[in-house]
Amino acid sequence: MFDPQHIHAISRWCGLHGLKALAGWLQRLNYFFTCCDLPYTVKIGERVRFQHHGCGVVVYEWTDIGDDVLIHPHVVIGGSARDSKTAPGILIVIGNGAQLGAGAKIITSESLEIGERALIGANAVVLQSVPPFCTAVGVPARILPPKNQKS
Repeated sequence: MFDPQHIHAISRWCGLHGLKALAGWLQRLNYFFTCCDLPYTVKIGERVRFQHHGCGVVVYEWTDIGDDVLIHPHVVIGGSARDSKTAPGILIVIGNGAQLGAGAKIITSESLEIGERALIGANAVVLQSVPPFCTAVGVPARILPPKNQKS
């Protein structure tokens, strides 16, 4: 079956090498096969996993996703609408080893960071940065302190 990060990698290469029309077409193809909206401007780290082939995942165009991140279905990572032809005013960074629960929403109008190994609970609505090793749950999300920082 199709994995969204494989098609995204080709789309990203095309977009970064001036083939933006082809990159956009591949983004739509990716959405057709996986229901995962990943613009070519999104940076995806190594070993990122999209559960259930990224079904319903929508990612804002100026997002950096670190290594070993687990993204469950129907996650929305979004910023405010800006002119995509200008430099990004908002950058969303998902740290290494973070886990985003099913239906989680990360919504911001300014730069935001989800820390290393942070956990975002299912259906949480995150409006602020989450420190490393912490858990965010609820609507709007409240941040729970880390219980254990081992491993």
